[in-house]
Amino acid sequence: MNTPAQKLAVQLAISHQGHTSPNPSVGAVIVKNGQIIGQGATEPAGGKHAEIVAIESCSIDIAGSDMYVTLEPCCHQGKTGPCTEAIIQSGILNIFVGYTDPNPLVSGQGVVKLKEAGIKVAKWDDETECTKLYEGFRKYIATKQPFVTAKFAMSLDGKICTRSGDSKWISGPESRSLVHDIRRKSDAILTGIGTVLADNPSLTARDYTDKPWTDRQPTRIITDSKLQMEHNPNLQILNQVGHTIIATTTQPPITPISDSVTVRTFTPDNNDRVDLSLLLNELGKLGYVHVLVEGGSTLLGSLFDQNLVDKVLAFISPIIIGGDDAKSPIGGSGVEFISESLHLKKTEVSYSGNDILVTGYIN
Repeated sequence: MNTPAQKLAVQLAISHQGHTSPNPSVGAVIVKNGQIIGQGATEPAGGKHAEIVAIESCSIDIAGSDMYVTLEPCCHQGKTGPCTEAIIQSGILNIFVGYTDPNPLVSGQGVVKLKEAGIKVAKWDDETECTKLYEGFRKYIATKQPFVTAKFAMSLDGKICTRSGDSKWISGPESRSLVHDIRRKSDAILTGIGTVLADNPSLTARDYTDKPWTDRQPTRIITDSKLQMEHNPNLQILNQVGHTIIATTTQPPITPISDSVTVRTFTPDNNDRVDLSLLLNELGKLGYVHVLVEGGSTLLGSLFDQNLVDKVLAFISPIIIGGDDAKSPIGGSGVEFISESLHLKKTEVSYSGNDILVTGYIN
């Protein structure tokens, strides 16, 4: 980032991630005579776009000002009007764009509209943050499937639990806090029934006091082929704020499991489990753009075997667990030869407290 306005625009977009899907979260900042006079972020789907919020936030005449926006302004009529028209009418003189909209209804046409109206348009000198901001939206627009991030925590010797199944806590408090922030920015958290029965998690996004955020919770999605959750009404996940979807291969129960639970039936795969490709297709139709996977080795193994993972977040704790019977993060069939291994690209390595976080992309 090169200017305070650029930094603020990115911060605004990040702060609203998870609140706007299937629309992308955008930040916009208006500057006049070197002073920030307006700012805005995308409202929930159907609401105003960031550019409109920023324009309406200004208390002085904005003619001749500059706008910094993380994503190219839209130029088509959707649930709201085109942002390009509002910008043209406002008298803004210069637009600085962080990322070109991958939506084919825009994809450079917004810039063309603005230039035709006499507005000068330039790309940011550094668009790295904006590229990350819209990695999920880019895939969703192209495939109508959500962007899948696989997160797991393991010991230095590659274990996710002891031989007895104990897994709390492998990662440190800083890593767990970071995961809650990632949860809050995700549209949904996907896990399997094995993890739910073994760990009894709440799968909520919680603040530093360990209380669930009340403004928004990601949807919890559980793959439960045999609908075992129907017979376990006291599980924590069934008594949390927000919505839960149970993906199964059996018929939904006559009596609802809970007012906050929806049961969806899917065709089983060759292993008589929920077909994960069909599940992701359905989630895409429902408008889920970012799905965070926090499952056990069985679910993660199936996703990797089927090449359904886009991004990996691997927290490595400097502890040794050992044990032939202690599980590793990724189960499934795996590959036969090292040459067939999935190679992460654009990898980054950072510290999270005493843990090491490895981030990388597959597709």
